[in-house]
Amino acid sequence: HLPRMDYLLVLMILIAIASFGFLEGIAVGVLAAVVMFVVSYSQINAVKNTLSGATYRSKVERPLVHRQTLQKRGGEIFILRLQGFIFFGTAQKLLDQIKERLNDPEHPRLRFVILDFRQVVLLDSSAVFSITRMKQLAESQNIHMVWTNLSANIIHLMEKGGLIDETDDSFLILPTLDHGLEWCENQILSRQGVTELTGVIETIERQLKRAIPDLKDVKRLTKYLEKKEVKEGEYLMHQGDQPDEMYFIESGLVSAQLELPDGKILRLRSMRGGTTVGEMGMYLGNTRTASVVADRIS
Repeated sequence: HLPRMDYLLVLMILIAIASFGFLEGIAVGVLAAVVMFVVSYSQINAVKNTLSGATYRSKVERPLVHRQTLQKRGGEIFILRLQGFIFFGTAQKLLDQIKERLNDPEHPRLRFVILDFRQVVLLDSSAVFSITRMKQLAESQNIHMVWTNLSANIIHLMEKGGLIDETDDSFLILPTLDHGLEWCENQILSRQGVTELTGVIETIERQLKRAIPDLKDVKRLTKYLEKKEVKEGEYLMHQGDQPDEMYFIESGLVSAQLELPDGKILRLRSMRGGTTVGEMGMYLGNTRTASVVADRIS
């Protein structure tokens, strides 16, 4: 019991064998099967799901003025989480989906496209042509295209295709979807005149007063605290450490990250001025479940 297309393939092979010979018939059958596979697989949607920057945010904790700006302008970010095998058939459908979003009058003007490859098995060299057309579209429409979670093989194919140019910020490669989304958010904030430092510096006195409103003598309490300045990339605490300290962040950016056994790092959350770090470990008395490292110091 075979599907109709398979019956046609069998008949095609039999006719080719009768007309030209056994090996020629097998060659025709293999070629026809390949064509059928390509046509069938190209119908599968390579996009697992689509997201908007208005509803899906990075793991960076932001002050109110940042969140309000991103609420209004976040729709400028279009996120596509890809899956499976990307070749010329699925890549073309991907290009068509980006064009459809670009021409959709019900959504804000498209300025950022993030393609996440975390669940992509392989990208074929035949897809490079469609990717080149994506880049041309992005340049003509003043769109920043951000690619995340790329494997070494995909990066190698893109380099051979001449797609990677470190001087061109319209086509950017970042390690994770979270980092790519953070970059796009920072670009939106900058365009709206909201700098990264707006509302993110909060002195220890203000933090303590906010946490303990009835506290009369804040300065007396701060004498028991130690001021510490760290360099970019320096650890405040390591995963597995004993919980013997906590930090009040005045300025800069620190990230809590999970260090996995395979050497990969998963960013859990990034925190700015006005944030407390390490208090849960002290409260619970458990060893540190994640590391905290300084990303930026200003």
